[in-house]
Amino acid sequence: MVVILTIVEGSERFPPGESWTIARERSLRALPGRREVFRARVGERGVALVKHDIHPRKAEADARAEWTWLTRLASAGIAVPQPYFLGRAEDGSWAVAMQFLESVRPMDACEDWSMEDLVACVRRVHAAGFLQTDLHLGNFLVDADRVLWVIDASSHRCCRGERDRLANWALLRANVTVDRWEAFDRALGEPDAEVVRRRMPKVQRERMRRYRKKCVRTCSAFVRIEDSEGLCVMKRGWDEPELLALRKARVEDLESRLVTLKKASKCLVARGDRWVIKTHWGTRGRARRAWLGGHALRLLGFQTPEPLAYWESRDGHRDGLLMEIDEGQPLQEWVRGNHAPVLRAKVAREVASFLEVLEMLHWSHGDTKASNFHVGPKGDLRVIDLDSFTWEGPRWRRRVAKDDERFRRNARKFPEGKDIFDYDRARSAR
Repeated sequence: MVVILTIVEGSERFPPGESWTIARERSLRALPGRREVFRARVGERGVALVKHDIHPRKAEADARAEWTWLTRLASAGIAVPQPYFLGRAEDGSWAVAMQFLESVRPMDACEDWSMEDLVACVRRVHAAGFLQTDLHLGNFLVDADRVLWVIDASSHRCCRGERDRLANWALLRANVTVDRWEAFDRALGEPDAEVVRRRMPKVQRERMRRYRKKCVRTCSAFVRIEDSEGLCVMKRGWDEPELLALRKARVEDLESRLVTLKKASKCLVARGDRWVIKTHWGTRGRARRAWLGGHALRLLGFQTPEPLAYWESRDGHRDGLLMEIDEGQPLQEWVRGNHAPVLRAKVAREVASFLEVLEMLHWSHGDTKASNFHVGPKGDLRVIDLDSFTWEGPRWRRRVAKDDERFRRNARKFPEGKDIFDYDRARSAR
């Protein structure tokens, strides 16, 4: 794709009024109907990162917001890509060109980053009088020298005081995985950490409400398809004709083509080469709950088979879920093994953390029997069977208490795992 842009606001290198040809080399991120982010060649001036806004009504406002905040942050000494220019195309679209950062990775895609560095980076933004409203780890890049770069400039706004600052810290804590909460508190320090811990549950619940809406619409991560068959939402990269055809397949066909793992009166679980399919009939909403619950738990850092697609028929009487294969060992079998005390303690802490976080968020698994927890070779807890997963609502306390009681009941059936099933929440260290 080639776009000719007239520079509206620029820099010494790209003065206003000039026209430049932008030749796309590689797409990096796309939000259909709104914008695309890509690496491009700008005439003979080298490469740049281009955010190309194409929405017929919002393109100019989006691009101007990005340019304004990018230049503000750069002037304040915040590590952001160097702004090159703001330009307008003949078709009415707008674009912002900036420095293309080589050899960087998003923080949520790498493990070798320091919580102290992240907190220090956000402190610098606060000290400049700003804060970021979309404070997730994907908006920070780590380069080879472990320098943190701030991106998504348009999500920034002015900080109006101490209340805004503490709310922003609560948002950041809500955006790191559960296993990093303790490290975050140490890096932030008291007394701010105590205030943030109290505020975070409400912030986290609101964040998860927004994320659940994202999980059922077309966005950078998912594709939503509505047709005569009904509704289907798939993870990008998995919207293949072969997989789309699964939602039309009869139960008998699935049994003949795949390896049946479980069959009940209204449910079939079968395994393919790369995935597991779970289909229901005569019920409503089970696949949708599992789809949303799976993605929500993974966002928090809990392990569960990644949901790849879910669908429901137009009449609502049949639905299905496609997910990755899990090779973990069922918990009731694992507790009978001769495992080191350190490993058993690790699993007990993971169980305590999982149930504690669900209570904090007013969520319920719905069926906490031992077979719905798997353990990996390194003692990593994995949660499965999310068909009954629920969120908040007026009866959340009753549902949480039921989850708790059901899990502890496993100790009577599998006494070898009493140290895990009679978990102590104090051991979760969350």
